[in-house]
Amino acid sequence: MPTEAHDELLPEPEDDDVGEEEVAAEEEEDAINFDPRVGARDDWADAMSEVRKRKQQRSREARSEKGEGDDDNGDEPSWEKHERQPLCSPRVFRQCIIMLAVLVLFGCVQLWMWLNPTPLSCDLELIRPQKFKVDVTDFFAPKVSAALQLVLNVRNNNMLRSMLLEQCTLVAYEAATSLKLGSAQQGSLVIAPFTTTRATISLQQLGGSLPQPEQRRLATEFLSQKALLLTIVATASSRLPFKGSKASTVATNSSKRVDLSTLTKEPFFQRQQASVEEEAPTSEPKVHDVPNV
Repeated sequence: MPTEAHDELLPEPEDDDVGEEEVAAEEEEDAINFDPRVGARDDWADAMSEVRKRKQQRSREARSEKGEGDDDNGDEPSWEKHERQPLCSPRVFRQCIIMLAVLVLFGCVQLWMWLNPTPLSCDLELIRPQKFKVDVTDFFAPKVSAALQLVLNVRNNNMLRSMLLEQCTLVAYEAATSLKLGSAQQGSLVIAPFTTTRATISLQQLGGSLPQPEQRRLATEFLSQKALLLTIVATASSRLPFKGSKASTVATNSSKRVDLSTLTKEPFFQRQQASVEEEAPTSEPKVHDVPNV
């Protein structure tokens, strides 16, 4: 049963007989105080809130399809997270740092090579036999006469500097006995940066200056094997192509088997061509009268 205190808390009924003048005054006051921007701002906020909810719902559905499950921990939408990400990922940043370090190291190496250029090197590529003779005019003292053509590769390993080859000295040794058989030289030559130039040198009078016993032994080996095993030592002296530069020397050696079978001429079985040919008759025989007896 309601008490008197409860009756006091109840609102008093409004008077239904409000005058028309008061209603019109209130409407006029609302029209004067109306601000359209307030309503537009509220509508824009509601629209953006609805868009956020939809994007959040789509991201949750996408994660649920991938098996990640729904995240109801108040996560922000993915587009907001993307706006806060840095310009590049840490992995890309590390790769850029590594590439920059490699470029700096390469530049330091090139600078060191510019200040300290690498000398030229001569490498033997090919040996072409040209002549090999054994003179047996004196049977007990044969004489050797040989000539070779040596093909060299002159290499410049500097990427930014040309080099001047002052000279390249070639010395031929017999591989078995280390006996010096002959030598030759290549003149000056300018090599462009990071290139290889081929040079051809002729080695004449191979073994011609040896003592007579050594020439006899070399001739015997040639006649028995039709080949020689040689060691070629190439010594290249090079420097920068301007006055006052310091020259550097590099020596390389290589062993080659020279096949002389194509030049073989057996001196004991050669025959000289006939130097005197039969003369043809130049005139008819004269007819002599036989006297009558």
